[in-house]
Amino acid sequence: MKKIFFILLGTVLLASCTFTVNPEALKNAEYNSNYANASRYTCGGGTAPATIEDLEINWVSGNVVIEAYDGTEVEFSETCDKALNDTTSLYYLLDDNGTTLTIQYGRAKSKVKMADLSKDLLIRVPRQMRLEDIEVNGAGYDAVLKGIRCESLECNSVSTDITLEKCTVESVEVNGVDDKLTATFEQMPDDIELNGVNSEAVLYVTETAGMTIETAGMATDMRSELPVAKNGHKRIVGDGSCDIELNGVN
Repeated sequence: MKKIFFILLGTVLLASCTFTVNPEALKNAEYNSNYANASRYTCGGGTAPATIEDLEINWVSGNVVIEAYDGTEVEFSETCDKALNDTTSLYYLLDDNGTTLTIQYGRAKSKVKMADLSKDLLIRVPRQMRLEDIEVNGAGYDAVLKGIRCESLECNSVSTDITLEKCTVESVEVNGVDDKLTATFEQMPDDIELNGVNSEAVLYVTETAGMTIETAGMATDMRSELPVAKNGHKRIVGDGSCDIELNGVN
């Protein structure tokens, strides 16, 4: 595998987050959730049918692992070194169509200091299952995806490490502050969009990988172990088949 390294500096707006944090004072920040249809959510871990198409996770302070396994249902659970209650436990909702599973870090309209509660979320997805969309929003968590197959992956985060291991994804979008993305691709996505503030991305790809990299802003940098050709403001590796957009504007 060959290494491609990106550095992004600048300003970006985090989309779809249900809470506000100051990245410079993350340990003193509060999880202050306010999500719609709160009365329909169920407290604690559970299962969902393998027919779901979309997965949305809102998480702070802890680890999020989404991994493939040899089972027939989607399983999700959390662990914590402190006793959990109906305020601090996760809440989940399967929509009326049975196609979208949403997981929230805690009960709606609750306030929890992130430094006081770190929880790990584990989601197990049947190995042959192919999701349409996975969206992970939050702050202060580390996310690892292992062997997952999906059309679209979107991460909106602050102070987060995101790792993709042998995942098959068509489209990847990461919007982050003080984040790091590490991904190993045996098959390149169709497109990757990285919007970052003081963030970096490391891609491990095959020697035959192709990508076209377009940058916006002066505060972006790229280093590659594969030959890179320049075409105007674009940089091309191999056949250029994967479109990569880097945005880091001061």
